[in-house]
Amino acid sequence: MILYITPHAWDKLRAYTDNCNDEIGGMGKLRLENGNFYVEDVEIYDQVVTPGTVDLTAETLAKWQVTKIKAKESLAPYTFFWHSHANMTVFFSATDKTTINGSTEFPFLVSLVINHKHELVARLDIFKPVHVTVEQLTIKVLDTVNSDLITLCQQEIAEKVTRPVYTAPKRSTGFHTDYRDYLPGARRPLLPLSQTLPDLPYPVKNEEQDADEKQYAKLEERLAIVMTLPKNKKNQKAIQALEGQMSQILYQIEGL
Repeated sequence: MILYITPHAWDKLRAYTDNCNDEIGGMGKLRLENGNFYVEDVEIYDQVVTPGTVDLTAETLAKWQVTKIKAKESLAPYTFFWHSHANMTVFFSATDKTTINGSTEFPFLVSLVINHKHELVARLDIFKPVHVTVEQLTIKVLDTVNSDLITLCQQEIAEKVTRPVYTAPKRSTGFHTDYRDYLPGARRPLLPLSQTLPDLPYPVKNEEQDADEKQYAKLEERLAIVMTLPKNKKNQKAIQALEGQMSQILYQIEGL
């Protein structure tokens, strides 16, 4: 079983990923043919992102589905969920797995994680009649370059992708100044686009990366718990502190 990414979908996937400093995610059209999957198109929806998170809430998905229905477009082909890990390595985090496992409205779902280095990892989840997961799908990409499409994706990111607003006092060091590179307009330049791309091996992690990812996963789990608590100043400070620590891990991985 192979996941093929068509040239059109690959151009858009890179354009969305390369032009957003933070994480970014969306849905895509998938075609099943002769036991293999073909990603024919990808798109983004309105979302709030950080360097280490991207939302796909039930409300977000419902709003996006209503838009498709109003446009008289079938939802059946949209069984592809993708998102970027920005500067992180590619893996399915605890939050990713929770999102995927809760997507039981789909008969099946192919999920993919990409990063700024264009590393990829994908999995297949079949929900009916029982939930079965196929890890690490083989990925093959047919590559082209479409400059006009990249420009359109840049414009769409500017319209749909925002970051949360934090109101805590500014400090000379720590969490708030760490985010100075992620202010509106501080876009990462486009990465070079190669003409061809061979079969993609799964990235090999070193011990330091593995330790960073484990620490990041622990912080992510703590953040998920705090996010469920009542909104008050104490919990807001805890959220900001956890996101600050997660941000530091991201910067450490890339040496920012």
